[in-house]
Amino acid sequence: MYIFLYFIGFFEYCIFLYYMSYFRGKMQQYSAANDRFNIMAIDAFIFNRPSRTIQNMKKHPLTYTTPRNGAIVYSTPPPYCPPISLSDIATYNSVGNYWELNPNATILACQTLTIPAGEELQINSNDLILTNNGIIINNGTITNNVGLIENNFLIENFCIIINNSSFFNINGEVINRGTITNNKLINSLGTINNYDKINNNLYIDNYGTVNNNKTIDNSGTISNNSTITNSLTIKNDGNILNNFSGIFENNGTILNGNSGFINNGYPSTIITNNYRIENNGIISNSVGTIYNNATIYNNGTIYNLDKIYNEDKITNDSAFTIYVFNGGLIDTNNGTIDNNGDIIVADGKLSCGIGTINGTSNITGSQPVTGCPP
Repeated sequence: MYIFLYFIGFFEYCIFLYYMSYFRGKMQQYSAANDRFNIMAIDAFIFNRPSRTIQNMKKHPLTYTTPRNGAIVYSTPPPYCPPISLSDIATYNSVGNYWELNPNATILACQTLTIPAGEELQINSNDLILTNNGIIINNGTITNNVGLIENNFLIENFCIIINNSSFFNINGEVINRGTITNNKLINSLGTINNYDKINNNLYIDNYGTVNNNKTIDNSGTISNNSTITNSLTIKNDGNILNNFSGIFENNGTILNGNSGFINNGYPSTIITNNYRIENNGIISNSVGTIYNNATIYNNGTIYNLDKIYNEDKITNDSAFTIYVFNGGLIDTNNGTIDNNGDIIVADGKLSCGIGTINGTSNITGSQPVTGCPP
């Protein structure tokens, strides 16, 4: 008798599970076609499975899947993203064999524009703007003659970019694996990662981050208002101005040419040398701090009006000069200065104020003398 009742109870329980499974499937279909709601409460109550609530969604067709754990995973089709090519933003000039940018050319955030090898895109009008909110991959040439390039996401250059006008890297990244030649203005609030060569012939205004992993040749002006990190070579025959809260970290080689000028110009600016600076022009520490953790070779002139902390070695060659004046300090307690030229330190009795050198016992060769810059 008990066995009979047991089988009756088991049979009823199986029917119960069947109908609950059927009911649950219908609820999934209803949820997928209408507003999303907490169908997982049924799982939590009957099947002892975690409950998930999806709510506050507008009515629209949905697709869903039901994994083994019973959770309903909803998905909607991604928004349509039209393909893009040069012919969508530019008109081909068969006489000059280049593509000329059309008005209101914009690369959407979902789009990738590839400029093929051998093709050139030119911007030839003041009122033309190439706005990039997506990705530009350049395997050819981009020449900006008189317009504007505005980058808000990513430009990756494998060949040539020539800027004769304005290039604004507003909130994006420029990855250079080719050659970028700037003949006018690059203004960057984003990131520039250089893995090949940048030629600057006029003005780069940096408010973001510049990482140089190969070569920057500068014959114009680089104004750093944020961060520059050099890991290989910077050749300077122009001006490098470390402004405002600029941080300039050298882990490679800086070659400051005969006409080169490097200036640390605001109280919070920092130049840190961790490898080699060779100065054949002028280094002026007007206001700020220079940390030398490696080697500075001076074959030109150094003006120090603030603080230089020498933790390694400064070599001052013959016929060249280091001036310390107007409150300037060189601390070489933990480093050495090999002086074959002149170190001129103001004593406070002259018009150029006073200068100080700590650790004069670590100076070899000629000892400092009193005086002012000419």
